[in-house]
Amino acid sequence: MNQQGPANLARTFTTSAAVASPTWAALARSAERKALELVPQGLSNLVRGPATADTFGAPAFAATSEASLLHVHELHHQELSNIAQGLGYVRSGGELTPELTRSAREHGQQQDSRRGCWPRHWPAPDGRGFTSLGFPEPEVVLNVPGLIVLLKPPGWETDVYDVARFGDISPVARCHLLSSFLAKHCTEADFPICRDASFGFGFIHRLDQMSSGLVLAANSFESHAVLQFQMSSYQISRVGRPFLLEVTEGLWREQLVFQNSLVRSAMLHGPMHQARLSLPGLDIAIEELAELRALDSRRLQYITTLEDMPLPDNHVLYMVEGATATSWTCSSFCTAIEGAHAGANYTTLEIKIPGGTFQFSDQVHHAARLKVVDNTLTEPQARNGQCEAGQPLVAEGSEVDWSWGMALGSATTVDGPDTLRADDTLVFRMGGDYRLCYSANGTFGLLQADITRQRIEVNGVFDRSDSCTSNDCLSRRMYQCYMRREEFNTADGKYGLQSSCVVDYSYPGAGFYGPVGRGSWTAEFLATYEQGAVTGVQVQPCAFSEPAAFICRDGGACEAGDPYILPDESVSSRRINIPTTRNDLFGNAFGSTTTYKARTVAACYCPDRDGCMATTDFIQQIGILHFYLSKVCHASGDCTEDFTGVTGQYRFRIRVECPTDACMMNDQNRMKLVEKTLSNDLPSWDTGNGCRTGLHGMVGGLQVLPTTSYVPIDGSPTGVLNELNCDPGSPVGCRLTGGSRQDYKVFGGAYGFRFMMGTTDHEARGFHTSKEVDVCYCNGDCNTGANWFKVGSMRLSSTRLVSAATSRSDLPAQWSLEFVNQPGIIGLYRPYADGGVLGLQERTAS
Repeated sequence: MNQQGPANLARTFTTSAAVASPTWAALARSAERKALELVPQGLSNLVRGPATADTFGAPAFAATSEASLLHVHELHHQELSNIAQGLGYVRSGGELTPELTRSAREHGQQQDSRRGCWPRHWPAPDGRGFTSLGFPEPEVVLNVPGLIVLLKPPGWETDVYDVARFGDISPVARCHLLSSFLAKHCTEADFPICRDASFGFGFIHRLDQMSSGLVLAANSFESHAVLQFQMSSYQISRVGRPFLLEVTEGLWREQLVFQNSLVRSAMLHGPMHQARLSLPGLDIAIEELAELRALDSRRLQYITTLEDMPLPDNHVLYMVEGATATSWTCSSFCTAIEGAHAGANYTTLEIKIPGGTFQFSDQVHHAARLKVVDNTLTEPQARNGQCEAGQPLVAEGSEVDWSWGMALGSATTVDGPDTLRADDTLVFRMGGDYRLCYSANGTFGLLQADITRQRIEVNGVFDRSDSCTSNDCLSRRMYQCYMRREEFNTADGKYGLQSSCVVDYSYPGAGFYGPVGRGSWTAEFLATYEQGAVTGVQVQPCAFSEPAAFICRDGGACEAGDPYILPDESVSSRRINIPTTRNDLFGNAFGSTTTYKARTVAACYCPDRDGCMATTDFIQQIGILHFYLSKVCHASGDCTEDFTGVTGQYRFRIRVECPTDACMMNDQNRMKLVEKTLSNDLPSWDTGNGCRTGLHGMVGGLQVLPTTSYVPIDGSPTGVLNELNCDPGSPVGCRLTGGSRQDYKVFGGAYGFRFMMGTTDHEARGFHTSKEVDVCYCNGDCNTGANWFKVGSMRLSSTRLVSAATSRSDLPAQWSLEFVNQPGIIGLYRPYADGGVLGLQERTAS
C-alpha cells in the first residue's frame, strides 16, 4: 500500500465503524510506520479517521500527531482545520494544538501581508436599511478590528461558497445572501476577505441559517485563520459550551444531541438563544433575546475584544509604599520607577489613562488582571501569550508575594474611567528590573495581554538559580552556623568578622540589584517543645525586631560598632560575613543573652534604604541562620553538666543542641569527630568545607577512637567502647544516630567514646600537648558529603604532672611530692584553654 493508502482506508473503515476488524488492526500498524512519510494532506485525512472512531489513544494516532508536529508549518489552512477538527473532537491535542494555533495565525498574517490589509474596523452603515423587496438588512451589533457580529433577519442566507458558480443554497433572491451585504458596504482593497469565496467570505459561526440569528464574520485573514481554527478544534467551550435553546410546548427542555457535539439544549429561564465563545484575542458573550413581540428587543452583551487588550501609549503608572507613604508617578515620558525596595509593601498600584482617549469601565474591565514580569519581556511576546503562568519571564511566588505570584496575578478594580487599581498589595521578594503585564479579560492568552511602558526598578538581593523556585526559597535559604562555649566561633578563637556564618548570593543566578546595601539579623526565634518535638516557632520578621545580642558587633570588639554589616568587597559585595558570636556564652540560665544554647535568627538586607542605619531599614529577608552547638558530657550523666573537652581517661558522649526546628524528627542524623583543620570552618555551603571529607576518629594520622571491648570495674555487663561509626577510610557511611528528638541529639552508643592516644596508659593519657577535635554533624542523607557541617569543637587534654604549684614556688611544700616524710604537692598541668575540660575542671565529678 502506498503512502496515501492508509489515510484513505482509515476514513472508509471509521465511517462504517468497523474498527474491530483485522483490516483495521493491520491498517493501524501500517499507518504507524508510514506516518512520518505522509504528505500534509495524508496526515490531515489520517487524523480524522481515528478521531471519528474514538481511537485517538492508538499508536497510529500518536504517530500521526508526532508527524504532524514536524509538518505543521507546511499545512494549508484547510488541512490545519481538518487536523484541528480530529484532535478537538476527541479532546486530544497535547503539544500539537499550540503549534497548530500559531501556524494558523501565521497563515492568516501572510495572507494579510500579500493582500495589503490588516485587522481594522468595518465601515458599518448608519442604521438598518432595507432590500429592494422591503426586507430589513442585517444589523452590525459588534464592530471591532478584525471582527464583526451581524444580526441576521429571517430570510437571509449565510453563503460560504461561490453562489455565482454553484448556484443558490435555497430559492432566495441574490440580494438576500449575506456575502452581498458585506460586498455592498466594504471595498475589496481594504477588506479582500469579504469578497473571497475561498475563505467563505470571512464567516465563522452562525446560530442558524434561514431564520434570524447572530453571525460572526472576520474582516481580516489573520482573524479568520485564528477564529476558524478555534471553531474547528472545539475550543470555544473553554468559557461555556454554545447552547441551542428551543421551545417545546412553551417550556425549555434539555437534550444531549451526541457525544462531543457543539450543540446542546439546556433549561434556562426566559425565551432566549445564547452562544458563548472564548477565542484567541477575543472573549465575547452573545445573548440573543428572542422576545416574541418585537425584533428590536434583541441585544448583544459585549465583554472584551481585541480593542481593549493594548494599553494606550500615554498610560501612567502610579505606586505608593504603605509604610512610608512614598509615592511614584511615572508618566508616558518616564522610563522607570526607580528606588523601589524588595520587602516593602506597595499598597497602591494604579494604571491611569489621561486625556479621555481610552476609558476603563466595569462592563469591559471587571475581570482585568495584572502580573509582574521581567523587564526583558516585549510587547509582541506579551501578545503571544508569554504572560501566562509558567512562562519563563513571568515573576512567580519566588519573586513576588501573595496573589501576584499566583497563576492569574492580582485582581483589579475600575476606580473611575481613567484608573485601574490593583486589589492586592504588591511585595517584591527579590530585587530586579520588572514591568507589569495587563490583560483586559484576565486570561493573558494569545493576543490578550500588553505590558506597561514603564519599568519598576527594585533594589535588593535576588536568586533566580534553578535551586530557587518555591515561594520562600530566598527568604528561607538555610545557613548552618555554630557557636562555642566561652570562645569566639572563629577558626582561631579570636574576635573577628570571618566566621563560618556567611550569607552568600555570589553563585550563578544570584546577586543584588541597585546600589550596595547592608546586612543584619533579627532577634532570636522562640521555639516550644513537647517531649522533644517542636510544637511551635515564633519567628522574628526583618525590620521589626532588634538584632540579637549573642552575635558581636562590627566595631573591632564584641560590644563596639553596630550590627549593620557591609558586604564583602572581595567578592563584588555578594556575601555578608556575620560577626563571631560572643565569648562569654555559658550555662543554662533561661532568657539570658549569654546562655549557652542553640539559637535561630533571620538574615536581613537593607536595599540601600535611608542610609541603612536603623533596624527598620532592613526589610528584605534573605535567609535563616541556624546556630548549632555541641556539648561534651560524661558518658554516665544526663548532660546537665557540660564540658569543653575531655582528658584521655574519661568516657564521654557528644550532645548536639538543635536551633528551633532545624533538626528533623527522625534518627537519620549522624555525627563524626574529625581532626581540626581550617577548612572545617569554611561556610557549610562551601564545597571546600572540611566536614565533607573529614574522617571520624583520625588525629595526627592515627585512629584514636578504635572500637574496643569495655569491662566496667563495677561488675556491670561488658560492652563495646567507641562503637563502629563511619566506614573505615571513608568520610561517609556513618552509623551512630543521635535519636529522633528535635531539641537535641546525643551520640556515643551504649558506653560512649574514649580517646586512645597510645597503646599504654601513659601514652594514652600523658601525651605532650592538647589536641583540638571538631564535631561535624549531618541532619539527613548523610552519604552525601555536602550535607555535613561543623557544629562545634572540643579539647582533648593530656594528664601531666607539674613540678611546683606556681612558677615562683620556693618552699619545699609547694614543690612536687618527692621525698619520704617531706611535704609536697601532686599537681596536674592545666593551660587556660583547658579550664572547662572534663578531668581538669575544678570540682569535676570523677
